[in-house]
Amino acid sequence: MNGLEEIVAFAEKIRLIDKLPKGGNYQSTVPRLLGSGKSRAEGRFEQQPPALIERLYEYGKLDLKSLGNKANVQFPDGVTAEHLAARKTVENLEASLKNRDNWERFAREVLSKLGDETPGRQGKFAFGGLELVFEAKNLSWSWSVAGAYPLVGKMPHDVKFVCVSFADAQKRMKDALVLQDIFLDQLQLAWKIARHKSEKGTNVLIRDVAAAYVVAAQDKNFFAKPSKQTFADIQEAVFVLNLMHSIEAIRKVFDFERATMQQTHLGGRSKDIAYQLPKINGLGTEPFSTIRLRGE
Repeated sequence: MNGLEEIVAFAEKIRLIDKLPKGGNYQSTVPRLLGSGKSRAEGRFEQQPPALIERLYEYGKLDLKSLGNKANVQFPDGVTAEHLAARKTVENLEASLKNRDNWERFAREVLSKLGDETPGRQGKFAFGGLELVFEAKNLSWSWSVAGAYPLVGKMPHDVKFVCVSFADAQKRMKDALVLQDIFLDQLQLAWKIARHKSEKGTNVLIRDVAAAYVVAAQDKNFFAKPSKQTFADIQEAVFVLNLMHSIEAIRKVFDFERATMQQTHLGGRSKDIAYQLPKINGLGTEPFSTIRLRGE
């Protein structure tokens, strides 16, 4: 029993997938709760089927009455009762995970299964160069660089899924790194693109350079024929990983300025210009503001 038997049987009986309205998000959420769709997880090398908790989450959050009206379907009592039970399951899980101890227990279990003998030291769940981060808003997890830049994200609250995803995150981390000289060329191009639109002269915001890097790091096919087909998606983590990997060489070419407290979120949204970079020695990040090309 998984709490989805009634809806799965009824959906198959009436061919619910064929009746789904074209608008809204039913085309993705309903197949996901039925088990035939894709997980919400991002960054896996292969699309994964949804974990049970993802299916229950979609079921519990589904407006069954609205779906029935739009699909011209009358759901039987068995489905409505099951739907209420799924909603209760999701509400109980949400309430449970508001308690830090509960989601930390999950994180420690994941890291223990991966081989970490002392998970959770220093209040961070880091292993193999990655940090496991909990997103309370949608009960999901991510394998991130310094806890801030996801390589594999939106993973369901499922130990097995998160453990298996670790290998994909590590491969993405390894694949992200390019030769130092190549990254330095890309960084200088990104800096020039960002400076072109900058209001701060030669002191360019690091976050603007990070955004421009997505263009600067495109391969020759894109620059030969720019289009959606030749444009490659590049995760922000790729920029951060290469920056820190070559930081000694980069500091000979660029100067970085630390952000003041007033330039972070502590100073208010309108004044927040900080960009979080991983600490060189230790876990977590520290805020920087601008980057300047020496000699400019």
